[in-house]
Amino acid sequence: MNRNLLLAIVSFTAVAIGLALFVGTGFLVGFSTQSAQYRIIDLGVGETPTCAVSINDSGQILLWETRHVDHVITYGEQPMEMRAWVREPDGTLREIPGLGGKWVHPREINSRGAVIGEAETPDGKPHGFIWEGTGEPKDLGELGFDLPYAEIHCWDDSGRFGGMYYQPQNRSGQKVFSTVPRVWDAEGGVAVEFKNGDCVVDLNNEGSALIDHGSSFEGQIVSASGEETSLGGFAHQGSRPRGMNDRGEVVGYSSITSTLQGTLDGIWGAIKNRRASIQWDERPHAFLWRDGEMVDLNALIGSNEGWELIWAFAINNQGEIVGGGRKDGKVRAFLLKPIQEK
Repeated sequence: MNRNLLLAIVSFTAVAIGLALFVGTGFLVGFSTQSAQYRIIDLGVGETPTCAVSINDSGQILLWETRHVDHVITYGEQPMEMRAWVREPDGTLREIPGLGGKWVHPREINSRGAVIGEAETPDGKPHGFIWEGTGEPKDLGELGFDLPYAEIHCWDDSGRFGGMYYQPQNRSGQKVFSTVPRVWDAEGGVAVEFKNGDCVVDLNNEGSALIDHGSSFEGQIVSASGEETSLGGFAHQGSRPRGMNDRGEVVGYSSITSTLQGTLDGIWGAIKNRRASIQWDERPHAFLWRDGEMVDLNALIGSNEGWELIWAFAINNQGEIVGGGRKDGKVRAFLLKPIQEK
């Protein structure tokens, strides 16, 4: 190879790597001097990988066990096995009964302590359910929802449900599905259907809907009057919103990896693991969006906690946040409690 060409390639690679590291971590520098604004509490259940997915204003928390380490259960996926609990404010755990199958995937706990989610039936099918905190859960199909084409992800105190509908389509003789964000009323009738986005992931009691547009697009709040607010994301990679309170504060997760850094990391991963294909490598971090600004939650918990907060799933009206992250190399559920100013 021509010596000048070799030098040019080496120089370009060095500059690219430097730029990737600068872009991929640059936003963290701006937040590194912030003082701790939250106290973190480990909610993990023994050695089991866990995430906390919902918290109500009474401090009741939904926990689920995930055997998909470093992976969040998303649309249409069915875990092989999963248990779930309600954690009371005193730390007591109450296991959520399922629908007779091997897994239970809770979505949200409301103000009266009732839980919605999905669970496997004895014949291996996923069904939505409501559990009132005692007794057996009720199959959402009994309420008239068009299952299994619908997924119910959230509800508000008025009884409205939010989620997504899989719209069947025929393309070149094959059956495919497109996703439609929807809100249903308490009887299962369609109340609102949004033209854009993948799923309604949360509803607050002010009439706003939180819509996830997928990993490549910005999350969005749509108010009761139809006003739309985009959330943005880290490193221009978009955000995955997951929870919203009545003040319109939003939590979720977003990539901190720039496109260039992700590409280089993907190339290195392919070489290291001897893969034939190169995949873009993503590093998600939990975020808080408030008053038009998105902040990495890792910058708000102090520098010596030993945590990397990966996913934030819910925020209540007291500003308490729950999610999942890594601690000592393990996936653990966490609770963030705001530090009160003296």
